[in-house]
Amino acid sequence: TKDPERPMAAQWERTTCGGLYVRRPIVFSKDSGYFFTSFLSVVRVCSTHTGEEIHSLVSKRSEIVDLHLNPSNSLQLYSTHSDGTICLWDYEDRILLSSTSMGRTVLNTAISPQGLFYTLHKVEEQRVYNIDSYDIETNFRKNLFNVELEDYIGCFTLNQKGTTLALLTDLNLHLYRSQKTAKFPQTENPLSCLAFSPTENILAVGDSAGRITLMWFSEELESLNTSTLHWHPFGVTALHFMNDGANLASGGVEGVVVMWRMSGFEKKYYPRLGGAINFITVAPNNSTLGICLRSNTTLLLESTTYDSKKFCGIIPTNPDLVTTPVVEIDPSRNLVVMNGRPHSIQFFNCKINRLVNELDVTQPIPISSAVENPDLHISIDFVAFSPNGDWLATVDSVTSKENIVENNLKFWKYAPHLQNYREYNRVNNPHSGLVTSLCYHPTTRLVVSSSVDKTFKIWGKGNKDLVWSCRSVGYYRNYEVMSSDFSSDGSLLAVSCRHLITLWDPNLHSLHKVLSFFPADEWITKVAFVPKSAYLVGISKKRLTVCDLLTCSVLWGYQTKVTAFVAKPLRVPGPPRFAISICAKDKKSKDESNYLLLFDPENLEPENTWLLGHKTRGLAFLQEGDSDSYGIVVPHFTQLTILSQKPSKLPPSLLTQLVTPSTITSTNAPANEISPVNPNKVVTPSSNLLQVFGGGQGEKASQVTSTTTIGANSNKRVQVKGLFDAPSHVLPPLSSVYSAFMDNLLQKKSSGPNQTDKTVIDPTDPVVEKKKDSTIEEERAIDPNLQTTEEDDQFTTPFLDTQTPKLTTTPPTIASRPESTSRGRKIVLPLVAQKFSK
Repeated sequence: TKDPERPMAAQWERTTCGGLYVRRPIVFSKDSGYFFTSFLSVVRVCSTHTGEEIHSLVSKRSEIVDLHLNPSNSLQLYSTHSDGTICLWDYEDRILLSSTSMGRTVLNTAISPQGLFYTLHKVEEQRVYNIDSYDIETNFRKNLFNVELEDYIGCFTLNQKGTTLALLTDLNLHLYRSQKTAKFPQTENPLSCLAFSPTENILAVGDSAGRITLMWFSEELESLNTSTLHWHPFGVTALHFMNDGANLASGGVEGVVVMWRMSGFEKKYYPRLGGAINFITVAPNNSTLGICLRSNTTLLLESTTYDSKKFCGIIPTNPDLVTTPVVEIDPSRNLVVMNGRPHSIQFFNCKINRLVNELDVTQPIPISSAVENPDLHISIDFVAFSPNGDWLATVDSVTSKENIVENNLKFWKYAPHLQNYREYNRVNNPHSGLVTSLCYHPTTRLVVSSSVDKTFKIWGKGNKDLVWSCRSVGYYRNYEVMSSDFSSDGSLLAVSCRHLITLWDPNLHSLHKVLSFFPADEWITKVAFVPKSAYLVGISKKRLTVCDLLTCSVLWGYQTKVTAFVAKPLRVPGPPRFAISICAKDKKSKDESNYLLLFDPENLEPENTWLLGHKTRGLAFLQEGDSDSYGIVVPHFTQLTILSQKPSKLPPSLLTQLVTPSTITSTNAPANEISPVNPNKVVTPSSNLLQVFGGGQGEKASQVTSTTTIGANSNKRVQVKGLFDAPSHVLPPLSSVYSAFMDNLLQKKSSGPNQTDKTVIDPTDPVVEKKKDSTIEEERAIDPNLQTTEEDDQFTTPFLDTQTPKLTTTPPTIASRPESTSRGRKIVLPLVAQKFSK
């Protein structure tokens, strides 16, 4: 028989947005109507008047290293790629006209007015740089000169006439003209950038100390005269002469462009541009400056009117300085919210592929203070939105060498007239330690924060309250609180305290339940409810566990290293789902890879699996417009990958190549290998209570969950599982459970009107046979005149064999017959009952 056709499922389409478009200088068209930027193998064609992207030129090649206008046709654009490919484009009609390969990789290129390419290659075997010329018409390459391998800065430029080539290394300047080379050493400060004058033989060189050296040289590359300009307090990062050669524009880390007049070296400033400057380019109209900022911002500045147009991409962040990456969705505007600069968060619109807003959560550290104290860092740790997006809660911190200098909890309210959030309340140092989580209540104005100071706090604001205030402070066993989350209806609050999950009522501030599913040495770093379901997810550094709140038991789990987690929120349509990012080893290749898995909380096997080319520390679910489809946002540096749901047949899951779902491995498996966890074999931390009543690690733990048979009749057996598995504070007092326990333990025999109550012991029971004689001998030692009969043997209470987990019955009249009665016989209680009585 043929297997039934696989039903239609959700396949996903991968799209990207964002990108770092400031790694290369801006290139203007000849009429200054367009400007071009590049990222990877994509060229963006944008309008100079509006700044909007008109279209893009996409080639299936390697990364673009440079862009050049065709000297013979101003409507054509060259893109040179790192694999040595040169592509010629008609940028208005989006047509690839030609593609030529130079046969070797390149680092930088320059083009002369005659159309001759100059390329820079790195030869690792010879430890030199090769500078070649390449004629694209004849496909002829010629080596011009070589430079010893040094710390290459990246400045490789040609003068406007195409006669002199300059190469800048760490401490040396190399010039080439007509088969002549010259080397100018500079040993005081490392060199950073250079620029040729378009009208004279003048070369401007900037260094890391903020100085600009103007060098006049002859046709034979001899230095005739030098002059030094100094204004920038830090390093000079960009230099460019105006097209008439009368002015020189310079930029630095401080974010200020200085315009130097070459006649008298007078200065004009363009301050507060918004960040450190990477490149400066002058448009052919000689009035528009194209400035690339390190914050992934392209700025068009009018030098005459001081007008500017700013076009922002995703602001890059340093992952080493971010304690907890922020990846959230603004529910009111459906924007992706991420960490921006160290003091801000950014709002990115995936639909128009543009950064629409940036919120300064705290004041930035001044550059002078950052230089004096480089270990001082600011970070935005947590962001939480209200369900309708009207309120925003943030946590920012200032740290120095892993010591917390200050942390702040701030509440923001959205101001429609500002199209931004405005600070409403601030709480300085809400916790004495590092804040570990922040969560907003789904229905009311409540916010919970947790910290390593072993407390969690609930903050609230009523309709008549003017400020947010602390409603309650909770703690559990003096344990560090690592994570917290509200249920989808707001009736439960889950708080992870080391290896335990505690469930609280956020309104009554009372403890409902304590779940112990993790080993004592594995602290739970993330706990989260799955909306639209009755499941709770707990994550430690080594495992992921899905718990069923209806039965308070483990449903399934994986032993793997989870790097990111997100549950699909209520506002996103569709059934309950959650996604995780893991770092696992492929069982075939043994290589460590990063995967994204989408789960239905009821199923062990993931619904879909993707192989990621990078490690991600944050995920988010994004609703796509007004439709029922949604996407998973995977951020990486300045780029967002969106996995959109499309109807198709589901391809085979990649997880089957990593692990067999039916295979149960031990809990001591390596953390970087993903393996399922047996939900029936829960690892229970050892304690004195479990050591007394059974349990603990290894074989003792299996005895707790094993079935214990109680009763004499083999056809009437009672099963007791995990009687004392709960924490001690949850167990009822022994005085209240003793009578109920004995009633269940001592089963009564139904007696007729002319019969007395007697318990019939199964004669085939090996425990009874083994202990029968020893019990009679003990009773005779107490009373030598005791005469045993067959009737007395039926009432003899045998000992519990400590070698077996089996318990035998006791007579139903034990409670009313003290030890001194019953003709002097000693009543021996079962072992568990003895421990309860103690």
